[in-house]
Amino acid sequence: MARLPQPGGDSGNWGDILNDYLSQAHSPSGQLKADSVSAANVIDGSLPQTKLDTNTQNLLARAATAAQPADLASKLDQPAVDVRVRAVGDSVYSSKIVIDAEDYKQANDQYDHQRVQRAVNAASALGGGEVLLKLPNYTFRRGINMSGCNNVTIRGAGRTSTQIYVPGNEANAQVDSVFWTNGACSNLTFTGFTIKGTVVDDATGPRRSRTFAPTPGYSQAFTFRGDMIPDSNGATPNAAYPRVENIFIKDVKIDGSRTLPWLFSGVAGTAQGTNCEFRNTMDPGWIFCDRVVATDLTSVLSADNGFSFSRGNKSVIAANLYAINPAYYGLWVAGFLTSDGPTSRGPENFIISNVNIINAGMGGVLLDNAPRNGKITGLFINGVSRGPSDEPDANGGVGIRFGGYPSDNRVSPSEYASRIEISDFVLINCAKGGVQPTGTQDCVVRNGLIVNPGSEFDHTGTITIADTDTTQNFGIATAGIAASTVVRFTASDVRVVDDRSTPRANYPVYLEGTTGVEYTGITSHGTRRTAATDSVAVERRLLGSTVIQSMLIVPSGIRSGANAATGTIRGSDVNGAAGSRRQIGQALTAGTARWDVAASGDVESGANAGSNLVVAGYSDAGVKLADYLVIRRTDGRAAFGGAVQLKSYTTATRPTPASVGAGGQIYDSTLGYAITSDGTNWKFGPTVV
Repeated sequence: MARLPQPGGDSGNWGDILNDYLSQAHSPSGQLKADSVSAANVIDGSLPQTKLDTNTQNLLARAATAAQPADLASKLDQPAVDVRVRAVGDSVYSSKIVIDAEDYKQANDQYDHQRVQRAVNAASALGGGEVLLKLPNYTFRRGINMSGCNNVTIRGAGRTSTQIYVPGNEANAQVDSVFWTNGACSNLTFTGFTIKGTVVDDATGPRRSRTFAPTPGYSQAFTFRGDMIPDSNGATPNAAYPRVENIFIKDVKIDGSRTLPWLFSGVAGTAQGTNCEFRNTMDPGWIFCDRVVATDLTSVLSADNGFSFSRGNKSVIAANLYAINPAYYGLWVAGFLTSDGPTSRGPENFIISNVNIINAGMGGVLLDNAPRNGKITGLFINGVSRGPSDEPDANGGVGIRFGGYPSDNRVSPSEYASRIEISDFVLINCAKGGVQPTGTQDCVVRNGLIVNPGSEFDHTGTITIADTDTTQNFGIATAGIAASTVVRFTASDVRVVDDRSTPRANYPVYLEGTTGVEYTGITSHGTRRTAATDSVAVERRLLGSTVIQSMLIVPSGIRSGANAATGTIRGSDVNGAAGSRRQIGQALTAGTARWDVAASGDVESGANAGSNLVVAGYSDAGVKLADYLVIRRTDGRAAFGGAVQLKSYTTATRPTPASVGAGGQIYDSTLGYAITSDGTNWKFGPTVV
């Protein structure tokens, strides 16, 4: 007589026994035999009338007052939506197969993972269905292998109602993964439960270390590795891995994993996480996936990053991400250099929106190892330290950081972070600086606010940051790293503010040595330095109106116009109200004024009066002495604040009157007095001399 295989028994015959059992109702092609489904196979009260054939439905409608056939009436359940099937199912009779894991419990089971694995195997054998976890608490000592499963959902009663506790395996060693696969699987959904590990300390700040008791419990909650992981030649599909396609995790909390709460690696189709929470884990990660979807995720106290969209992902859509106290970066959108598996540059084709990062240990957002073709918008970061509290780092403390590939060769990257826009961002209290581009091409940051970048000390906590330091305490800067690798970088409409009682921010913008950089609409307030000090002759384009709220220092000078420019070439404008003294230029010695040229503060009383052009002299202490030259705007008359000394000639060496022009004067030292040219002769009064 056909039967199911016995767990722990039937060694060597398990497959034959199962095939014999299934063949009672199935043809060799997997279809149900024509006579395999009868009323006895359907649970009483489970078949809705709408699932009956049309003739039978019409018959029942017409015979509402007549007695229904006993074997049919006992099967009807008008409110039911799904059909519960004991052993077999068919789309004609059911819309969903639902399996209660408790139905697969056996008397000698020691742990709950045993019956859940049996229920999953049953769903797999039926071609899919839901496995229900109805109890409030489960204990797993081993992971659930989803190999061979297609169209299977594992459903709990909700994150707060169903918990899977994983204290380690039977030998008190770490369970590698709670849900995993070593074979092909597709269209899997996990929803409505919490997976709890054995973290016993609760970090109060961005910190790497954790304590586990009695063991680390489990390494990862979900691990799915598929054939989209490239082989040693970079080719896919990779025959070393199974086909894994379309994995969905929804409404799940993962608490206390030893490493990543989940790893989607080489998943074809969609790898999706939605409405999930992570606490005391590392970063939920995606690598080498076709389509990444990540929405409404919260990460608290990660021992690594908040979220990682890492190497080789082909497209990423993410929104509503919340990272609190991550030890490393709040958001990792970057490649990774490793000897454990293939190395690759960062993801491409990504759109990430509405990201909130609070108190990150290493950095806010990392765009390193050449990600490309992406946009991040709606970014809020409040607090970035100079490394985790237990691992201070000289590179830590930057709000947004770009980099090329490979990250161990900053000077000569083979690929660049490229075609990336960061918009609508707020960066507050980033201990090293706001935005740091290196290894970038055609990247843009715009519509941003950077508040209180920089700190008093470096990562050691002992070295004070000088106000002339261009590598730290910046708004936007290369931090002294491979500036020549920053190509066509654009910053626009960004405000840098330091409102601390003792300012720490140095330069709002410092992009010396970069190529083709454009910045416009950059404003600053309260910074210790005023603007980038470019000491090399690098051409800068300031497009539109750029407001810098204190002195702009440019040792290399400023030049207006171009060789081919025609018409009126604009230089610099000095604007002010009537009656104000508008300083056009100033000459200084060691920072102290000596001369200036200005429009005077004389009242503009009408008839072109007032606002005269003046040249003033200053004392050694930088105090104004007098206006030594005043040219009236009304008529151009010049007044000198001191004696006027004419150039001296002898009678023999003096120039011709024509060359000087009518009205020109010189001093003739032979004659001993000044003489005037009428254009033809030199004269002293009316006398030709």
